[in-house]
Amino acid sequence: MLLIFLLSITIVLGGCAAPREEASPPAHNELPVQSKAVSPAPKAEPAGSSEDILKLHFIDVGQGDAILLQCPGGENILVDGGDKVQGEALCAYLQECGIQELAAIVGTHPHADHIGGLIKVVQ
Repeated sequence: MLLIFLLSITIVLGGCAAPREEASPPAHNELPVQSKAVSPAPKAEPAGSSEDILKLHFIDVGQGDAILLQCPGGENILVDGGDKVQGEALCAYLQECGIQELAAIVGTHPHADHIGGLIKVVQ
């Protein structure tokens, strides 16, 4: 048994002490460079009105998250609401944006820092 143990130690230590080969750098195959004239991209046309644009608001509610989507067509969707103590501030933000009604309220998962502030919004 002692002989097997000593043989195992010798093999392990011998393998650790063997010199390593240096890895050679990868070969670089150079490809011919082709140049092509590129025309500038056309300027974007402004949308017909602000009602045609999806607006995203990433609202600071402390540790948690809150996202307001103002969709084309006037629907508003609130995703998460931060912690419960942020409910008043979230309601004030929605009022500042002129939002009286939400088409949907989404709680991504049941953690207090995501759905706690929604309590005040629903009330």
